[in-house]
Amino acid sequence: MNDTTRPPRPRDLAPVILGVAALLSPHVILALGLAFAAGGIRLVAKDVSRLERVALAVGLAGLGIATWLTATIVGPLPATYSALGDGPIGDPAARMLVLFLSAPITVYLWDWRLNPAAAALLGRVGAELLPAGITLWQGIAMPLALILAFVAMRRRRPDLLAVAVGAFGLWSGSLLGRIGGGGALAARMLGQGDLARLVGIAGFLAVIAGSWRIQFVYTVLLALLVLVSTIFDSFRSLRPTSAATSGPQE
Repeated sequence: MNDTTRPPRPRDLAPVILGVAALLSPHVILALGLAFAAGGIRLVAKDVSRLERVALAVGLAGLGIATWLTATIVGPLPATYSALGDGPIGDPAARMLVLFLSAPITVYLWDWRLNPAAAALLGRVGAELLPAGITLWQGIAMPLALILAFVAMRRRRPDLLAVAVGAFGLWSGSLLGRIGGGGALAARMLGQGDLARLVGIAGFLAVIAGSWRIQFVYTVLLALLVLVSTIFDSFRSLRPTSAATSGPQE
């Protein structure tokens, strides 16, 4: 489901395109609908396992409820980010909506094809329209992202590390953190190669720069975790060379 090493197939591009459209859409309800459509395509895809299908169904249910509640609250008002910036969604409603959106966000982050849709739900709808909800739930989400980063580093899973860094940055709610989180997820979608590594490093640095004012302790721990793990990996890569050059000389 998350194999980014092979070239993307046409059926893989549809949810990606819909997710990018949701990310760029100035209309909130349209963005939610596009994100729902992206998840719906993956729900009926043949390469999705039964467990993944159940998770997608739960995520789409949460997204459907959040979309219906948002449309009900907005009513006849223009549902653009600029028009809804100062109302009518109050803090209690924002906290509830982010709780419902957390289900599709979590599920979408695991599938690289749905990463743009996850960024749209969390980085735009959540951060720009529901900041009170992001502030409330980031105290739970960001430590979980830190734990995922630790697991990814222990298992040497750069794809999981990209998910962890991306989620960490998006949940920070800051503009720079969200840009960095999107960059980390973009690096995951690019797969292997120098470009992916460059985008990933830039995204990680942006996440650290944008998140330290929001959650200082967790941001420092994330930076130290990646730094220490990188240093240890560098030493591991030197061991075979040292052993080879320390043999008997003729």
